[in-house]
Amino acid sequence: MPITYLTMGMGWLAICGIPVWAGFFSKDEILYRTFAAGGIGNWNYVLWIVGLLTAVLTAVYMTRLMVMTFFGSERFHGEEADVHAYSEHDEELPNSSSSDTGDDDEEHHHLPHDFKPHESPWSMTGPLVVLAVLATLGGLVGIPYAVSSLFGAGDVNVFEHTLEPVIAKIGHKPEHVTPSMESLEHSATAPRIEGNAIESKAIETAAESEHAENPGTERLLAVLSVLLALSGIAIGWTMFINTPLRKMPKILEEKWRIDEIYNGYIVDPITRLSRNGLWKGFDLGFIDGIVNGIGHFVMELSNLFRGIQVGFVRSYAAIILLGALVVLGYFIYFGLKLVG
Repeated sequence: MPITYLTMGMGWLAICGIPVWAGFFSKDEILYRTFAAGGIGNWNYVLWIVGLLTAVLTAVYMTRLMVMTFFGSERFHGEEADVHAYSEHDEELPNSSSSDTGDDDEEHHHLPHDFKPHESPWSMTGPLVVLAVLATLGGLVGIPYAVSSLFGAGDVNVFEHTLEPVIAKIGHKPEHVTPSMESLEHSATAPRIEGNAIESKAIETAAESEHAENPGTERLLAVLSVLLALSGIAIGWTMFINTPLRKMPKILEEKWRIDEIYNGYIVDPITRLSRNGLWKGFDLGFIDGIVNGIGHFVMELSNLFRGIQVGFVRSYAAIILLGALVVLGYFIYFGLKLVG
């Protein structure tokens, strides 16, 4: 599988952050910007160390993935393949005497005896080649000034300039970018194209000045990140080249228990609040209670008035007489009250 091997190798080196692959430039910029961030006390150094450790772990597990896939002896024939085809949660192997799994499970877990890895069709390898080329050369659009200045190229970070209109720079306004009265008067009389050229030159100069404040630090941090990436690759290679299926520490197998923490402290509380509070309490209890309560009240009131609809004329005459007596009594009572 040469195409798959080469394209995955390109992705492996890119994600590990090895020059000149794209991952190096993105990782280098992230780590340097974190290291140089201000206004947050010393937390920028803490975050930078976390980023470095994460980069090393990334190189380790990507090397593990590469080694498990393409290096070592084959593991897709014989009893070993049947064993490893099962997940760690399966209790029995297909050859177990107590196994009663059906033919479907048998076919699902067993590899054919004539199985042999083969290259995918071009419908899959074609996109892999495109991604591999971009992973290898795509990062060149974001070469940091600390690297490009070594070759006298100046600030050629196209990607950073593309994002400038949508990224605000807080607390930094170079003095030489602020136009003076003379430049304003000149721009009012000069052709528009000349004004654009002056403005572009000023922005370019400002960007170079910003990056040129301490390019040595960025270069040193870039070298350090590359060395750590190489050390991560070396660690991964040493640990897994002879035992690619080495059992990992439980905390790593459980993915740092991030899923459990996320579900236990975020998903489950929101689910309980939604079910017991919003649905059962507010929706069923309050909203449905009001709607159903009004309907129940109308039905009971209707039942009360329905009782007087008996269908007998004498009953209706008695009701009319009773009503007339109530009205007459009302006027007599208030009439005497007014006279008195």
